[in-house]
Amino acid sequence: MMGTLIILLGIALAYPTSHPINEARTALSCNAPASDFDQATCWFLDLTKPMFVGGIILIGFLVLFKIL
Repeated sequence: MMGTLIILLGIALAYPTSHPINEARTALSCNAPASDFDQATCWFLDLTKPMFVGGIILIGFLVLFKIL
């Protein structure tokens, strides 16, 4: 039961997490970054979204199958 709720929490947080990240990517103009620092920040933003949401869903599956 608790695992299912954690999985639903991860799915529910997908949009609220991706919206500010997409706005930050637009502000940095990640299509043509001005410097290497901007490009590194864009890569970090690209990795943050699936790692955060996927991590919450993974924890939910671990709780669901009583591994954690």
